[in-house]
Amino acid sequence: MKNATRGSYKHITNLIMALSIAGCVSACSVLGISFDSPKVNNSQFVAVLDNGSFLNSQHGESWELIHGNESIVWNNVVTTNNQLFAVGLNGEMRNSIDGQQWSTVIDKDHRLWLYDIVYAQKKYVAVGMNGTVVSASAKLKEWTVHHTPTSSWLNGISYGNGVFVACGSNGTIISSAKAERWNSENSTSNDWLSSISFLEQRFFVTGSNGALLSSVDGHNWHNLDSHTNNWLYSIAYGNNMYMVVGDYSTVLVSHDGINWESQTTNLPPSYVLKSVVYARGEFWLGGSRGLVASSVDGKTWVVHSVPTKRNITALTYADVDN
Repeated sequence: MKNATRGSYKHITNLIMALSIAGCVSACSVLGISFDSPKVNNSQFVAVLDNGSFLNSQHGESWELIHGNESIVWNNVVTTNNQLFAVGLNGEMRNSIDGQQWSTVIDKDHRLWLYDIVYAQKKYVAVGMNGTVVSASAKLKEWTVHHTPTSSWLNGISYGNGVFVACGSNGTIISSAKAERWNSENSTSNDWLSSISFLEQRFFVTGSNGALLSSVDGHNWHNLDSHTNNWLYSIAYGNNMYMVVGDYSTVLVSHDGINWESQTTNLPPSYVLKSVVYARGEFWLGGSRGLVASSVDGKTWVVHSVPTKRNITALTYADVDN
């Protein structure tokens, strides 16, 4: 059962790595749709599924399934600049203020397989395949493709301490002050780096083989001992505690971001935990077979009923108060 569970998530990674799309996308503009940047109107949880659908819940107790296009593979859903964004393969990008009605931001573009997006310095910046970095103003109309010093897949991007930082395959980490000119950083890792977050004045990166890295400035990186070889996908912070989740129902916690401990939990074994957020005074995670669970301490989890058994690829919480 372990191999089947991991295989469902690794399928798309294997497909990506099997493709040989030559070179990075050249500098150009991608036509998007102009918006007036409305804000999220209700605090809510939103998750994306591996069949193009969405899950939505206001309090995390009752979840609604919003059917989508099964030809779409969503890689991520995030809350940034008080809006919800879903990004995926073939340049799919949509945004929403209510988690139910989603508007197209970028028309389909096979050059722009997207994995993450962030808003900072009055611009949106998204990353994707072959070292792709694209940016747009708050109007979201014209997206500029920027040259980067890598052709690796970029899986995550974050902003903090005056710098944009993105991470990806082969231990790739790149940084930029304005998201225009990008520089390679020495990550001291060759692993597939899955996500990057800026938490409590530090960047944290998670990845394959238990990879867990941190940096204050985005340039000098330190390997942290995760005490596991399992793939780590996501990190969150809340109530003076950091939490990382990953393969085989892995849950790690730390109170200082340096020393990490694996937790023995009541979660179903051998699940892939793809995403974790801190919201409403608890940690919330999403994973394989429609798993949604919440916990205060990372050990005892409440598994919530959701109307699907599809794999959750990402989970976010939109808070209208922040």
